[in-house]
Amino acid sequence: MHRVLVPGGTLHLGLQEGEGEKWEVTRFDVERFFVRYTLEEAETLLTQTGFSLDERHQDTTGPRHWLNFLAKAI
Repeated sequence: MHRVLVPGGTLHLGLQEGEGEKWEVTRFDVERFFVRYTLEEAETLLTQTGFSLDERHQDTTGPRHWLNFLAKAI
């Protein structure tokens, strides 16, 4: 993502919060591979790959928890 953004370009990233990786069967009976991150892991990955974090938000209102980031390529 960083490679295709101009310096100062904005990235919005939404991830399901969690830990680990695994194959899961979806409600449409399709097997998919999922990787989930904690807030700290996602922040570290973004900053280590050349992004500055402008905003972060954790949505814990539903059965699944989500992480949302606004970041800029530096």
